[in-house]
Amino acid sequence: MPIKVTCPGCQKTYSVPDTTAGKKVKCPACQQTIDVPPAATGASAGASSAGGSSAGGSSGLRDMWRVRTGDGQGYGPIGKKELDEWVAEGRLDANCQVLQDGTKEWRWATELYPQLAQQEQPTTPSAQAAAAQAAVTPGMAGAAGIGVAQATNPYAYTGSSAAANVYGVACLPHRGALSLTLAIVAAACVVITFFGCVFSMVCPPLPLITAVAGIGFGIPPWLISMSDLSGMRVGRRETSGRGMVLTAYIMGLAAAIVSFILLIPAILALFGVVLCCMPFPFAGAQAQ
Repeated sequence: MPIKVTCPGCQKTYSVPDTTAGKKVKCPACQQTIDVPPAATGASAGASSAGGSSAGGSSGLRDMWRVRTGDGQGYGPIGKKELDEWVAEGRLDANCQVLQDGTKEWRWATELYPQLAQQEQPTTPSAQAAAAQAAVTPGMAGAAGIGVAQATNPYAYTGSSAAANVYGVACLPHRGALSLTLAIVAAACVVITFFGCVFSMVCPPLPLITAVAGIGFGIPPWLISMSDLSGMRVGRRETSGRGMVLTAYIMGLAAAIVSFILLIPAILALFGVVLCCMPFPFAGAQAQ
């Protein structure tokens, strides 16, 4: 017959099977280890057995219940009154199953306690499969073919299907126009730097200024385009402007490299013009 034990941690009383006599069990509430006393022997065992059978009889044995939680842990047998207390304390939820002694079929706790159904639905494999099927089944969510789950999702994409990825989630817009504009400005700086170095006597500081500007305008479109291309590969960015983004990537990188190369002759051209314009210090002495 079941043995009554009290948890030393939370002071709750449980009924454990007599097969656990002399062993240790864990409290389902606080996970404290409980020492189960050894089973009574001899006359005391016979007296307790006789008293139990006279008090409860077969109906008392059938009023014992076993509990199985959602993670597979089993507890009991416990009485119906104690089971009611577990429900009141919130220790049973809709994921638990109960089995009455004398029966062979496990029942959901919601069948015995309907109030648990309002808290949470049991996560059975069939329920999970049905939810997964509903998430991928195209329904009446518009011509774009958005799934049923997306139709009820307030954050689901509602625009055209061209701007959504394979999961139906809205893609971020590409920044091809911005990148291409910066790359064109950087390319123009490269051209000005080149001709400024050739005709350095016209405006000596100009090649140096445009070379630095070419580097400053060439690196941002290269980095932005590289980020957009990476986002397009994983479905986070719109792919409609891939050609524009790729063009900006190549132009920005090329302009930054060429501007960095032209920075050296621009500096030399500036110093050359400055040296040419300086008076020779020994010119007066030689004339005398």
